[in-house]
Amino acid sequence: MRNDSFSLKFYLLTDKKLNNGELPIYLRIRVNRVKVEMSTRLVLKNESDWDETTQRVRYKGPVNSELNQIEAQVTNYYHELKHTNKPISAIILKELYLGRGERTISLKSFLQTSIKERILENKELSSNTTKNYTTTLIHLNGFLEESQQKNISIQDINESFLRKWDTYLVNKALLINSM
Repeated sequence: MRNDSFSLKFYLLTDKKLNNGELPIYLRIRVNRVKVEMSTRLVLKNESDWDETTQRVRYKGPVNSELNQIEAQVTNYYHELKHTNKPISAIILKELYLGRGERTISLKSFLQTSIKERILENKELSSNTTKNYTTTLIHLNGFLEESQQKNISIQDINESFLRKWDTYLVNKALLINSM
Protein backbone atom coordinates (compact mmCIF):
# COMPACT_ATOMS: atom_id res chain seq x y z
CA MET A 1 0.00 0.00 0.00
CA ARG A 2 1.30 3.45 -0.91
CA ASN A 3 2.08 6.11 1.65
CA ASP A 4 0.69 9.30 0.12
CA SER A 5 0.43 12.45 2.21
CA PHE A 6 -3.16 13.65 2.45
CA SER A 7 -4.82 16.55 4.23
CA LEU A 8 -8.01 18.58 4.16
CA LYS A 9 -8.46 22.13 5.37
CA PHE A 10 -11.61 24.23 5.53
CA TYR A 11 -11.10 27.98 5.49
CA LEU A 12 -13.09 31.16 5.17
CA LEU A 13 -12.45 33.11 1.98
CA THR A 14 -12.40 36.58 3.53
CA ASP A 15 -11.22 38.48 0.44
CA LYS A 16 -14.15 37.27 -1.71
CA LYS A 17 -17.31 38.44 0.01
CA LEU A 18 -20.50 37.61 -1.84
CA ASN A 19 -22.87 40.36 -2.95
CA ASN A 20 -24.99 39.89 0.17
CA GLY A 21 -21.90 40.24 2.40
CA GLU A 22 -21.64 36.56 3.26
CA LEU A 23 -18.27 34.81 3.27
CA PRO A 24 -17.82 31.51 1.39
CA ILE A 25 -16.25 28.49 3.07
CA TYR A 26 -13.67 26.71 0.91
CA LEU A 27 -12.00 23.32 1.10
CA ARG A 28 -8.33 22.74 0.31
CA ILE A 29 -7.44 19.17 -0.60
CA ARG A 30 -3.74 18.37 -0.51
CA VAL A 31 -2.18 15.13 -1.75
CA ASN A 32 1.60 14.77 -1.90
CA ARG A 33 2.08 18.54 -1.52
CA VAL A 34 -0.16 19.29 -4.51
CA LYS A 35 -3.28 21.21 -3.59
CA VAL A 36 -6.61 22.00 -5.13
CA GLU A 37 -9.27 24.29 -3.72
CA MET A 38 -13.01 24.24 -4.13
CA SER A 39 -16.10 25.92 -2.78
CA THR A 40 -18.17 23.99 -0.26
CA ARG A 41 -21.17 26.15 -1.26
CA LEU A 42 -21.54 27.00 2.41
CA VAL A 43 -21.39 30.55 3.73
CA LEU A 44 -21.07 32.51 6.97
CA LYS A 45 -22.48 35.93 7.74
CA ASN A 46 -19.79 36.98 10.21
CA GLU A 47 -16.07 36.34 10.06
CA SER A 48 -16.01 36.22 13.87
CA ASP A 49 -18.19 33.05 13.78
CA TRP A 50 -15.32 31.09 12.18
CA ASP A 51 -12.78 29.21 14.31
CA GLU A 52 -9.56 28.89 12.32
CA THR A 53 -8.12 26.27 14.69
CA THR A 54 -11.01 23.80 14.47
CA GLN A 55 -11.85 24.83 10.89
CA ARG A 56 -15.50 24.98 11.91
CA VAL A 57 -18.16 27.47 12.92
CA ARG A 58 -17.91 28.43 16.60
CA TYR A 59 -21.51 27.46 17.36
CA LYS A 60 -23.07 24.07 16.69
CA GLY A 61 -25.33 23.97 13.71
CA PRO A 62 -26.05 22.67 10.22
CA VAL A 63 -22.92 24.23 8.68
CA ASN A 64 -20.62 22.13 10.87
CA SER A 65 -22.64 19.01 10.05
CA GLU A 66 -22.24 19.74 6.34
CA LEU A 67 -18.49 20.29 6.77
CA ASN A 68 -18.21 16.97 8.64
CA GLN A 69 -20.05 15.19 5.81
CA ILE A 70 -17.80 16.75 3.16
CA GLU A 71 -14.70 15.79 5.13
CA ALA A 72 -15.92 12.21 5.60
CA GLN A 73 -16.84 11.82 1.93
CA VAL A 74 -13.51 13.09 0.57
CA THR A 75 -11.61 11.01 3.14
CA ASN A 76 -13.59 7.92 2.11
CA TYR A 77 -12.72 8.54 -1.55
CA TYR A 78 -9.05 8.82 -0.58
CA HIS A 79 -9.07 5.52 1.35
CA GLU A 80 -11.03 3.77 -1.39
CA LEU A 81 -8.48 4.80 -4.02
CA LYS A 82 -5.60 3.89 -1.74
CA HIS A 83 -6.93 0.40 -0.97
CA THR A 84 -7.65 -0.36 -4.63
CA ASN A 85 -4.21 0.92 -5.72
CA LYS A 86 -5.73 3.48 -8.06
CA PRO A 87 -3.98 6.77 -8.76
CA ILE A 88 -4.58 9.41 -6.09
CA SER A 89 -4.35 13.14 -6.60
CA ALA A 90 -6.04 16.22 -5.19
CA ILE A 91 -7.74 16.76 -8.56
CA ILE A 92 -9.08 13.20 -8.67
CA LEU A 93 -10.50 13.56 -5.15
CA LYS A 94 -12.16 16.85 -6.08
CA GLU A 95 -13.65 15.35 -9.23
CA LEU A 96 -14.94 12.33 -7.33
CA TYR A 97 -16.54 14.56 -4.71
CA LEU A 98 -18.18 16.69 -7.40
CA GLY A 99 -19.49 13.57 -9.10
CA ARG A 100 -17.35 14.00 -12.18
CA GLY A 101 -14.68 11.49 -11.30
CA GLU A 102 -13.68 8.23 -12.85
CA ARG A 103 -15.81 8.14 -15.90
CA THR A 104 -15.81 4.57 -16.97
CA ILE A 105 -16.22 3.73 -20.60
CA SER A 106 -18.21 0.60 -21.25
CA LEU A 107 -17.14 -1.89 -23.87
CA LYS A 108 -20.52 -1.74 -25.63
CA SER A 109 -20.57 2.06 -25.87
CA PHE A 110 -16.95 2.04 -27.04
CA LEU A 111 -17.76 -0.47 -29.79
CA GLN A 112 -20.94 1.34 -30.83
CA THR A 113 -19.11 4.67 -31.08
CA SER A 114 -16.17 3.11 -32.90
CA ILE A 115 -18.44 1.38 -35.41
CA LYS A 116 -20.37 4.59 -36.12
CA GLU A 117 -17.17 6.61 -36.50
CA ARG A 118 -15.52 4.07 -38.78
CA ILE A 119 -18.58 3.79 -40.99
CA LEU A 120 -18.99 7.57 -41.21
CA GLU A 121 -15.28 8.38 -41.61
CA ASN A 122 -14.33 5.57 -43.92
CA LYS A 123 -16.87 5.29 -46.67
CA GLU A 124 -14.49 2.85 -48.42
CA LEU A 125 -15.33 0.07 -45.94
CA SER A 126 -16.91 -2.87 -47.65
CA SER A 127 -20.39 -3.91 -46.63
CA ASN A 128 -18.91 -7.16 -45.27
CA THR A 129 -16.57 -5.26 -42.94
CA THR A 130 -19.44 -3.13 -41.68
CA LYS A 131 -21.51 -6.28 -41.19
CA ASN A 132 -18.66 -7.93 -39.25
CA TYR A 133 -18.40 -4.94 -36.89
CA THR A 134 -22.13 -5.05 -36.24
CA THR A 135 -22.12 -8.83 -35.82
CA THR A 136 -19.35 -8.58 -33.23
CA LEU A 137 -21.47 -6.15 -31.23
CA ILE A 138 -24.49 -8.48 -31.47
CA HIS A 139 -22.40 -11.44 -30.23
CA LEU A 140 -20.96 -9.32 -27.41
CA ASN A 141 -24.51 -8.48 -26.31
CA GLY A 142 -25.35 -12.20 -26.36
CA PHE A 143 -22.22 -13.05 -24.37
CA LEU A 144 -22.94 -10.39 -21.74
CA GLU A 145 -26.55 -11.53 -21.49
CA GLU A 146 -25.48 -15.15 -21.05
CA SER A 147 -22.98 -14.18 -18.37
CA GLN A 148 -25.71 -12.09 -16.68
CA GLN A 149 -24.00 -8.75 -17.21
CA LYS A 150 -25.55 -5.70 -18.80
CA ASN A 151 -22.19 -4.25 -19.72
CA ILE A 152 -18.53 -4.27 -18.77
CA SER A 153 -16.14 -1.41 -18.19
CA ILE A 154 -13.08 -1.33 -20.42
CA GLN A 155 -10.94 -1.24 -17.26
CA ASP A 156 -12.46 -4.58 -16.23
CA ILE A 157 -11.35 -6.39 -19.37
CA ASN A 158 -8.70 -8.86 -18.32
CA GLU A 159 -7.39 -12.28 -19.26
CA SER A 160 -10.29 -14.01 -17.52
CA PHE A 161 -12.84 -11.99 -19.49
CA LEU A 162 -11.04 -12.72 -22.77
CA ARG A 163 -10.91 -16.46 -22.03
CA LYS A 164 -14.66 -16.50 -21.30
CA TRP A 165 -15.34 -14.51 -24.48
CA ASP A 166 -13.23 -16.93 -26.50
CA THR A 167 -15.01 -19.94 -24.96
CA TYR A 168 -18.38 -18.35 -25.75
CA LEU A 169 -17.41 -17.88 -29.40
CA VAL A 170 -16.14 -21.46 -29.71
CA ASN A 171 -19.28 -22.88 -28.05
CA LYS A 172 -21.45 -20.91 -30.46
CA ALA A 173 -19.35 -22.27 -33.34
CA LEU A 174 -18.17 -18.75 -34.09
CA LEU A 175 -14.55 -18.23 -34.92
CA ILE A 176 -12.71 -14.96 -34.78
CA ASN A 177 -12.40 -14.95 -38.57
CA SER A 178 -16.16 -15.34 -39.01
CA MET A 179 -16.88 -12.02 -37.35
